[in-house]
Amino acid sequence: MINREEQSYSGNLRERGDVCESIVSLYLDQNDEVEWCKDVSGKQEYRLPDIDFIYRMRCENIDRTLDSKQDPLIGEKGRGGTINLVFELFRLYRDRQDSFYLGWGFRSKAQIIAYVKPQNSLIWFVSLKTLRKSVVEYAWNHPKDAAKRIDVTVSDKSKTTWNFLLPKTAYLGKIKEVFVGGELLG
Repeated sequence: MINREEQSYSGNLRERGDVCESIVSLYLDQNDEVEWCKDVSGKQEYRLPDIDFIYRMRCENIDRTLDSKQDPLIGEKGRGGTINLVFELFRLYRDRQDSFYLGWGFRSKAQIIAYVKPQNSLIWFVSLKTLRKSVVEYAWNHPKDAAKRIDVTVSDKSKTTWNFLLPKTAYLGKIKEVFVGGELLG
């Protein structure tokens, strides 16, 4: 079985992830509605379930889990000419055998996904449960278009990722958008 922790959490992709996590951390720290926040992204036991932060809102008595995803194209037209949310289906490590596994869209135990556009500190927050439901509903209601929305990306020299590109019409009104601090981080 692949040691995903070593592969996914090093090099250039890890550096970009660190910048995104710092933007999310800044937002959670500055948000008066957040009672407390703990960054767990560096802890081994939270890597496989894809959890970067655990936090609590002041108005609730439950902990929430969040996973941040770097996406330089949120709010812009991407592949297919639409504004999309990326939902990771599968990942393959080409430099090892038996290295094909479910993407974070299925595997993640986080309750909230934070898509981060590091160029301008933009974050789109969406419930992972809502995101999963939106992907299924879109695929069910638009089967021909859904088949065209599978995107295969060579992430770096050893990874290939299969994503579903969920169009804006399928998630409109289901995300919370924030700009953090009004300044560029990283």
